[in-house]
Amino acid sequence: MKLWGRHWLVVFVAASLTSGCSSSSSTAAVTTNPPLTTLPLVEHLRGSSEVAVSIGDYRLGFGPGMAVTGPELIVYGNGRVYTEYFEGVTNGRPTFHFAKGQLSDEQIQVLLRAGDTLPAEAPDVQLPVDTFGTVLVTGTHSWTINDETIEPFAGYFEELRSVVRSSATTAWVPERWIVRRFPATECTVAVRPLDEPNYDAPVFPHVLDQYPLGGTPCYP
Repeated sequence: MKLWGRHWLVVFVAASLTSGCSSSSSTAAVTTNPPLTTLPLVEHLRGSSEVAVSIGDYRLGFGPGMAVTGPELIVYGNGRVYTEYFEGVTNGRPTFHFAKGQLSDEQIQVLLRAGDTLPAEAPDVQLPVDTFGTVLVTGTHSWTINDETIEPFAGYFEELRSVVRSSATTAWVPERWIVRRFPATECTVAVRPLDEPNYDAPVFPHVLDQYPLGGTPCYP
């Protein structure tokens, strides 16, 4: 199945505190937020097919009952964003929305700086057998998160999803899909998804060369 964690709000604020004396008898303290230009830039890949930030990865189940899933969202180095997210259940079946948009370099910088503050190690949480954690990539950092509700990762997931979905206002029709027709153990790259969303995943732009039309190996 495609699983989506609970979300919490994160606030990422950079502030400086200055104080000065206006006279011998009075003292004032002023708190200001420095403009982005005064903060050091976080270096990142900038190509149109190079991943700067992402949630999720491909899991192409190779046995009966194992789902086929892909990334939830990708932020590319040039600011282009693509996302697939859960919309709800219609007639007993989960439905997903596909959209694309554009982030500014300032927005990418804010996300990367927040990513730099996350712990180096993911929380040590055991998952049930045959389930997988969520892969999170931000800049040069990568984690597999087994519980998205644990802070500070929970807040970062929420902020990242909010920023991307707010900017992804154009419908995205994936060019290709990785599908596995249950109970087959072989995967195929096709131009259309299946009626069963647990057994297909869209091919994101950065892996189009990796997944040409035709058969492709399944893997956990």
